[in-house]
Amino acid sequence: MTEPAPPAPGSPAPASPARPESSAPRGGLVSFPARRWIGPVLGALITLALVIGFGCYRVYLHPSVDSLPPGARVDAVVALGGRIESATYAQSLVQQGAAPVLVLSDPYRDGDAPSVDQACASRPSGYRVICFRPDPSTTRGEAREIEALAKSNGWTRVAVVAPTFHISRARLIVGRCYPHTLLMLAVPSHFPWYLWTHQSVWQSAGYVKTAIMRSC
Repeated sequence: MTEPAPPAPGSPAPASPARPESSAPRGGLVSFPARRWIGPVLGALITLALVIGFGCYRVYLHPSVDSLPPGARVDAVVALGGRIESATYAQSLVQQGAAPVLVLSDPYRDGDAPSVDQACASRPSGYRVICFRPDPSTTRGEAREIEALAKSNGWTRVAVVAPTFHISRARLIVGRCYPHTLLMLAVPSHFPWYLWTHQSVWQSAGYVKTAIMRSC
């Protein structure tokens, strides 16, 4: 087959073949490829949820808790407010000889905690009872009162009783005010699941506040 002869000098160049027009109407929807970021973002969210869940499990359900072996003594056993069970358990420890002083935080309204009112009004022969209203009515206010009582009474070894879900944050707050030996004891009680859920949110918000307010 013979090749076509080249165009003569001065003749116009042959026109290029016309491109077929797109059949898609103007203004129509344009399909995009699958979003490649969905998979990594979803994986990151799942990982974050697992990390938060494990953190809540360790901090609120299974925190680092101290123990007071039989025969061991401290200068005072302090029950933080919020749960009446804390006061009851702290009183039982003192009655068993764990300390010569029982300290009860009493942030409750009149009539809301009759067992605490009764303990504060009692005059037992084997130990001393000290009750106080925290100011402010928070764990920080309780920590400041613990430090003030320890300083005025010469305490260097104190046990603080709180619910399991409050142990970690209470240790952090009280430890900022009280510089001596601190034992954090958990109330041996079983709380319903909805209370754990509520406290997980409440304690997490408290941690944010604690991170902002670092002083005693």
